[in-house]
Amino acid sequence: GKQAEWGERKTYDLEKEIKVIQDYYNIKTHFPILSKFSQEKDNPEYIQAKKALDDQLETFYKVKDFIDIMLVDLNGNILYAASKRHADIEIGKSLPDSKSLAFKKGKEQIYFSEVFEEYDKNIEMMVSAPLYDFEGRVSGVIVLEIDMDYIYTLMQDRAGLGETEETFIAKSINDNELIFLSPLRYDKNALLVKKVKLGETRALPIQDACFNKRNNLGISLDYRGKKVIAVWKYMPLMDWGLVSKIDIDEAFAAIYTLRKFFIVVAAFFLVLVLAISLIVSKIISKSVSKLESAEKQIRNQAEKSIKILFLFKERNKQLKKAKHEADTANKTKSDFLAHMSHELRSPLNAIIGFSQELKDEHPGGLNAAQKEFIGYVLDSGLYLLDLINDILDLAKVESGKIDIVKTEVNLKDLIGRSVN
Repeated sequence: GKQAEWGERKTYDLEKEIKVIQDYYNIKTHFPILSKFSQEKDNPEYIQAKKALDDQLETFYKVKDFIDIMLVDLNGNILYAASKRHADIEIGKSLPDSKSLAFKKGKEQIYFSEVFEEYDKNIEMMVSAPLYDFEGRVSGVIVLEIDMDYIYTLMQDRAGLGETEETFIAKSINDNELIFLSPLRYDKNALLVKKVKLGETRALPIQDACFNKRNNLGISLDYRGKKVIAVWKYMPLMDWGLVSKIDIDEAFAAIYTLRKFFIVVAAFFLVLVLAISLIVSKIISKSVSKLESAEKQIRNQAEKSIKILFLFKERNKQLKKAKHEADTANKTKSDFLAHMSHELRSPLNAIIGFSQELKDEHPGGLNAAQKEFIGYVLDSGLYLLDLINDILDLAKVESGKIDIVKTEVNLKDLIGRSVN
């Protein structure tokens, strides 16, 4: 789903952004000054260096929606925080993650920390990376502090999606257990609390993503034990599993509704066609009756007077007009039959095509009941398509446009199929 694609893209965006900050000339120039005068914050050199960093990093962290950008020395002490609110609290202290892995790992490589709850009850994570001086030596650690609420909001954006759709993330905490790193739609207290053990019969997609580190899609059981259609991905940079899912009852509801709708529409148009055929037939019969009556009258009265002859001519005009009207009505009926049959056949072919795809299990495996239901849809669609093709053939016969192709047939087989 779009949330799964967004999650992977967001990971690489964060990695790219911290790599950009690693190369900032401004940081390489002024961080050593902050380190040198960390105990003399009134020193003019310290004040000038901090201002130079503020001018660049304050704007950057606000534009990127980070909580903060921090610079940490090799002793693990925070020497700089772009957020003024955090600076008063955090300068001189260690990073807020419980195991200090953001500092330890960040000295060696780009590291995505665990999701944790900070002192102000805010749920966040950190991305850290080595800070190099101009000689390429590690002089400290750069840390991006990320607000998880922003990520949760984007993950749960359901615009244009179903009522039961949701996206969430989780992470394995050991070889046999995972923990949910985001709120769940049907379990509001799951964040950093709800766990699932390897081998449980529920939450199968997130188990596959976290423990087997696989990307996949299909029909499975979610954390409620309910059948869903799901897409799941393993995000290696963060070591997260991400699942986007929707209840299978809602996903297939549209197919059942569409099937009923087209059956009703097809029945309506068939009744309409029959009604029009009956009306046209009555018009033609009436015209023929008028023609026979007029001819008889003209034949009996032709010899009586010129007045009868004039009457004959007038009657003849009326007959031609009636015949023209009958031909027009017949052509209108044929055009209507052909047009409406084509209009029905186009959406019907879509139904048959999608039904065949589902029956062949191209999107994913189906259970026996689902295969049976899809079979009903496909059979009904093919039957209705045969009826529409017969109507098209009838329209071609009546309009004189049918092509007769001579070919050899097996008479025995033909008679056998007709009997059956």
